[in-house]
Amino acid sequence: MRAVLALAHPLMPFITEELWQALPHAGDALIVAPWPRHDGAVDAAALEHFQARQGLAPAVRAPCLCMFWVCSRQARGCYRSVPRVS
Repeated sequence: MRAVLALAHPLMPFITEELWQALPHAGDALIVAPWPRHDGAVDAAALEHFQARQGLAPAVRAPCLCMFWVCSRQARGCYRSVPRVS
């Protein structure tokens, strides 16, 4: 929990500081607490799972970006090529 709060602190300092103060901890404030250190252990299954799904977002975004690019280049032609739903 300490590591999660420390990593999230730059993004949401007020929330993480409140949570930090509510939990038992050593030191005064989270902002001056030492940065979490990685112990070197790697979960191979989690890493493989992440890498397998890492390409999913670009694969889903690619058609949308391509269509946006075509629409911006051919403004009138793009909307005529999309079938209308009645």
